[in-house]
Amino acid sequence: RSSCRTAFSVETKVLCALRLFAGGSYQKCVANDILNCMSQQSVSNCLRSVTEAINNLLLAEVVQFPELERLKLF
Repeated sequence: RSSCRTAFSVETKVLCALRLFAGGSYQKCVANDILNCMSQQSVSNCLRSVTEAINNLLLAEVVQFPELERLKLF
């Protein structure tokens, strides 16, 4: 969490990222939801920090690459 007075809460960052994941584009989403109070740079920062958090927590558990020995069988 940032110490900046104007920093967005973790909850707001997650909601922002989920909205972007669902909509796919800042420009498409900005007209009528939570993103209209955020600059495109703020949205980008939220998206980056939430994505990094998800990757750090879940990537190793969810994404697994085949082991080299198992590939030789095919």
